[in-house]
Amino acid sequence: MKRNIFAGLICLIGFGCVTGADGQTIKLVVAYASPAATFCPGVIAKREGLFARYGLDVEMVLMQGASTYMPALANGNIQVLYGGGTAVRMRGI
Repeated sequence: MKRNIFAGLICLIGFGCVTGADGQTIKLVVAYASPAATFCPGVIAKREGLFARYGLDVEMVLMQGASTYMPALANGNIQVLYGGGTAVRMRGI
């Protein structure tokens, strides 16, 4: 699941779906849920300039725990959550 989210972001970059108008840089705050090796591809992509190459100014932020990153995602403080899906549940269904 985690790899699919990151792979989706990379595919959007590759297909040019997230490019800014008139060559502007798009700012994205990406939260990752753990300093574990599972989340290394995002950090490595940032360090190697992969996001900047496609007009994205990505800020990688470590946010541990659903009580931290879910409200931030809901409020728009972060645009992408690179984490597990266990915190996202539909209530009452």
